[in-house]
Amino acid sequence: MRLARPALVLLLGAGLAGCLGQTTSARPPGKPFPTPTPEAVFVKDPCGLLTRPEVEQAVGSAMAEAQRSSHPGNGHNCLWAPAAPGGWIVGLDATTPSTMAAQGLKGTPASLFDAQRTAQSQAIAGLGDRAAWEPSASRLMILRGQLLLQLVFLQRGARFDAAKAEALGRIALSRA
Repeated sequence: MRLARPALVLLLGAGLAGCLGQTTSARPPGKPFPTPTPEAVFVKDPCGLLTRPEVEQAVGSAMAEAQRSSHPGNGHNCLWAPAAPGGWIVGLDATTPSTMAAQGLKGTPASLFDAQRTAQSQAIAGLGDRAAWEPSASRLMILRGQLLLQLVFLQRGARFDAAKAEALGRIALSRA
């Protein structure tokens, strides 16, 4: 199953919706915070998982500020474009069960991860629950629980370095 959208349209989901807008004073003393459900994955600011300097360091050139968008059915998107023509375009995509349902997609983030892997996919150990680098698409996929993060690197006729993508993916996952 492939997403019916261009590679540049990216989703991002992270954080806990159940905790948004709450303070510790709203929790009765001695009561633990509620355990989030898979559907509680949400992000208020999708571009908050990576900074422009972090993206610039990975691609080796200046980038414009991140472009945020939120489209009905597509969730939140984050895209960094090159400051000068010809540079890398970097997209960050996060898929949750809620964003899949909003797009009319069946399955889970895990089934989407499996469906997008190809024979050329290279497994990456120690990153999320499962991770894979797709060299032909310059795409890193990271699955953790009900969250699928994807980093896509686009430049005409070029392939991005897997180690740099993995380093950037680790930063994004640590903030998710």
